[in-house]
Amino acid sequence: MTNKDNRDLSFLPIINHSPNFLSKKDIEKYNTDGFISPINAFSNKEAEDIRKKVDGLFDKLKSYEDGRDSYSLDSYQHKSKTIWEIVNTPKILNYVQDLIGPNIICWASHFFNKMPNDNRPVPYHQDAVYWLLSPARTVTVWLAIDDTDLENAPMEFLPGSHKLGPLAWKDSDKSNPVLPKEIINLEKFGESYKNVLKAGDFSLHADMLAHGSLPNTSDKRRCGLTIRYCDPDSTKPLNLEYAQKAILCRGKKPLGHWDACNIEKPKEDDLSIVIGNPGFNNTKIH
Repeated sequence: MTNKDNRDLSFLPIINHSPNFLSKKDIEKYNTDGFISPINAFSNKEAEDIRKKVDGLFDKLKSYEDGRDSYSLDSYQHKSKTIWEIVNTPKILNYVQDLIGPNIICWASHFFNKMPNDNRPVPYHQDAVYWLLSPARTVTVWLAIDDTDLENAPMEFLPGSHKLGPLAWKDSDKSNPVLPKEIINLEKFGESYKNVLKAGDFSLHADMLAHGSLPNTSDKRRCGLTIRYCDPDSTKPLNLEYAQKAILCRGKKPLGHWDACNIEKPKEDDLSIVIGNPGFNNTKIH
């Protein structure tokens, strides 16, 4: 299924008869529901160490005093040693490989860091609708940096919505939303799945799966890192910035549309410049 700018936003079921880390039932669930959760990546001690490093990133970001906030660490995987190392965690990549194959790039990452009593909702949306990639073949890891429970606004999935193509949406009428648009008529999709995770756990979801989260009205922070992975042979960027920010995680260095991806780990956490995903008005390539 294509949209008006000819991006292919259809879901292609995963076929893997011999997965190494996921089970066949896991892959069936991914194809049917659009997600797999939970999966553990880090021990309690490792998760605590990562949390301290992430706290350090936000402390560094705050030191610039340039208006960036708890949602502003968006697509720094090619600039930040800390994010590069998290994104390249072998255990995470092992599960991703069962879905997309041995050649893996990370073309984006984004901390959704809901502070205590954060009144900003993340309206229900489909990721691939926002992205200048075609066809839609990205697998997203949502890694819990903090414990995520029903009190501090977990991400919520609408199972099976990834198979329905682009869903009708409108400009969000919510107060100060993290994203500007929201899917309408949510009631027709049935009950959502609350993605409750312990720190160090992660989920996997398809890029056309509808999801969102409520404001965090608790006194606990809820920080999660989204990591966007794809097989560079399965999709192409329609904007050069995607390739320039991508990093090679596993397999051969891609040629063609992704040949500008980064293969060297950063030596430090360089957060000095403002970075984000390219918008729809940027120059396209074909």
